[in-house]
Amino acid sequence: MPARQALELFMTGRVFTAAEAVDLGVVTRVVGTVEELDEAVNDYVETLVNAPATALAFGRDAFYRVQDMGFDDAVAYLQGALTAATMTEDVKEGVTAFLEKRDPDWQ
Repeated sequence: MPARQALELFMTGRVFTAAEAVDLGVVTRVVGTVEELDEAVNDYVETLVNAPATALAFGRDAFYRVQDMGFDDAVAYLQGALTAATMTEDVKEGVTAFLEKRDPDWQ
């Protein structure tokens, strides 16, 4: 959440809507009912379970690592991280699966 909006909410105690929470970046998605929540959570979990764990870990780590870096330092770090990621079994499997026109079998 941008600092100015956070300060405003902190100072005023103003209640905000679910839609506003999305706009502010407090949450990434809202749903209307518990049933929709269960479905949204299941979809999210399914997406993560079917993604390559190594790539998720590299991406998560890179996201947090570069968060407070300047642009040039972040790009330099990400170039090295991308090079390291391309040497993983997940990338080999992903490329092979793409070339063979099949779903990848992540390990």
